[in-house]
Amino acid sequence: MIAAVASLDATVRRRLRVTLAGDGEVHEVRAAVSSAGMGATIRVAGWLDSAARDELLSSAHIFVLPSYNEGLPVALLEAMAYGLAPVTTMVGSMGEVVSDRVDGLIVGPAAPVRLPRR
Repeated sequence: MIAAVASLDATVRRRLRVTLAGDGEVHEVRAAVSSAGMGATIRVAGWLDSAARDELLSSAHIFVLPSYNEGLPVALLEAMAYGLAPVTTMVGSMGEVVSDRVDGLIVGPAAPVRLPRR
């Protein structure tokens, strides 16, 4: 995701605000954002409680879940319930709820830099 955002034209990045949420490798992700010089565009929120999650989802426009391995993530269903357009990979059961170019986008998991071009 960081590489995809970094590959965007600077004029696009200036208008973009990306929040990375989750309880994964938060310290490593923050370091990668800083190293890529994306701190003005990308915020690493880490784990969010339900109130903060709801606030974030209600203010977002799209939801990106670039997973390599998933079943059917609740986060995807929650985002879609908020009316967000999902951008995700075709892993697990995601294709059961997201139809490419109909109600979201499906991208390849190994090509994050191509994500903005879809």
